[in-house]
Amino acid sequence: MKTKSLLLIIAILIIAGILYSIAWPEAPLTVEDTRGYLPVAADLADGQLEKLHFRTLGYPLILLLTGSTQAPTRALFYLQLAMYLSAILMLASILHQEIKHDWVTFLFLILALLPPAIEYISIALPEITALFFITSTVFCFYHSLKRSNIPWSIGAGLCLVFTAITRPDYQLYSLFLGIFLALFFIILRQKCVWLRSVLPFLLVSLIGIGAYVAFNYRTFKFPGIAYYSGITSTAKTVTMLEEIPDSDAGIREILIRHRDTNLVEGESHTAVNYIFDALPELEAYTGLSQPELSAKLNDLNLQMILRDPLNYLLSVGKALSVFLMPSATNQSIFGSQILQFLWTAIHFAALALFLLMLISLFGVVILAFLLEKCSRTALCRRINSHLILATILVVCVLTMVYVTTVSVLLSAGDPRYHVPTAPLALFAIMVFIQFLADLRRKRITLVLKD
Repeated sequence: MKTKSLLLIIAILIIAGILYSIAWPEAPLTVEDTRGYLPVAADLADGQLEKLHFRTLGYPLILLLTGSTQAPTRALFYLQLAMYLSAILMLASILHQEIKHDWVTFLFLILALLPPAIEYISIALPEITALFFITSTVFCFYHSLKRSNIPWSIGAGLCLVFTAITRPDYQLYSLFLGIFLALFFIILRQKCVWLRSVLPFLLVSLIGIGAYVAFNYRTFKFPGIAYYSGITSTAKTVTMLEEIPDSDAGIREILIRHRDTNLVEGESHTAVNYIFDALPELEAYTGLSQPELSAKLNDLNLQMILRDPLNYLLSVGKALSVFLMPSATNQSIFGSQILQFLWTAIHFAALALFLLMLISLFGVVILAFLLEKCSRTALCRRINSHLILATILVVCVLTMVYVTTVSVLLSAGDPRYHVPTAPLALFAIMVFIQFLADLRRKRITLVLKD
């Protein structure tokens, strides 16, 4: 029965791939951010990197592989389609093995294959590449836990390296995950599991990211993965530019002028991306290179935030509200208001379930500290009886917490930033639905007995 279900899952994914190939004949689409990756791919075409670019090498390598150095090709669309379907297959296979009821797996499959969920395969952006590698990380980590296998953990670490050089937002993700999983396994008295399945991927990812940083430093004298943090974080200080001290009055005047112009004439009318219009003038005025200018802007942003922290918190709140919105565009809803309404309803229903799950997990943590020793031992024993699935659930939740935190604290919180982790969030929701279903059928009892 399980084999038939797995074959049916594969068949559904193949059919979906064919249908989307027909539905989006013009894909992949080129958007404004695409133009930042094409020059990097062209630079890589001769096997050498001539200069330090604004974008990292992860996605340009995918562009180069598909012959997309001048413009996105159809091969890029097919590769992104294959990446997405492979990622969904990986997560579906975990559900297939760990969840009792097939309907949960097929519900995950249906939701993950809806047009708004799969839309970014049709756009030349790094989201699908990041999605594939971060899902591969979870898949490899799952098999490391399942088989008590170090090579699978090493594979997870390598996938994390590719994730970080595709989306630099994830450069501290392995460290974040390693620390919280250490606490998780210490509480459950499973230190050996951490040493066998977590420590290898943590070391491999840190070594790999460190090697990339060392390459940048040796080649371009830049000690980091990417230099754009100071540039993108200006989205958090749009309303604070008047706080820049008089010692940098020239920079302040340029920034305010471009912000005001972008606020009126910019596409979003929020001025969150005004900095890209201001960069040429700033470079000419200061005589600094973009990496040096980014470092300067980092210092100015920090000064503004320290002078007006409440305004910064307001900016974070706005970014969070934007981040939680649906990422779908007209490309996926085919211009239909009815489809837009249905997808919006599904999105917020899923968000509500995820928040309920997050609150429940937080409640379990608080409960564990309040219980007597014998009850705490019983709770740990119950979690240990489902250790693999519980660990993967924790990883998915921690991933969403990390992505959300980085996106709203350091940038404008664009909804597309949650696209790489959306399947993991959906996976976690399916596990939670299974728990609620079993709880209703009284297959799970909350009474703790030693």
